[in-house]
Amino acid sequence: MNKNLGSVYFLTNAVYGLMKARPKPRIVNVVSMVDHVCEPLFAASQAGIISLTRATANAFPKNFRVNCVEITEGNSRSSEETGLVLRTDDGVAPDVAARSVLFLLSSESVGLNGQAIRLG
Repeated sequence: MNKNLGSVYFLTNAVYGLMKARPKPRIVNVVSMVDHVCEPLFAASQAGIISLTRATANAFPKNFRVNCVEITEGNSRSSEETGLVLRTDDGVAPDVAARSVLFLLSSESVGLNGQAIRLG
């Protein structure tokens, strides 16, 4: 919990002072949502980041925009030959995730604050 949710909380607090002088500061959190069975504590920490995003958007001054991108991971399988966990092709492509973050950082998303955009 501390590693996943705590890091977002402490980093957001740390950059707040640096960003508040900017005219249009923006923060985009990225969370990994897993569709298949996973560790419950990890799932709770990711849901906590979404809630923290919404709470931060309401608590920060109105010139801030704080949003979140939820990246749904595809299924994975283990390779018996190497023992490595391999991702199948049904997950979100990295360029799609990057474009979503860029959209939230752009002026095109001016009306979005405290939102979680789910990809996948």
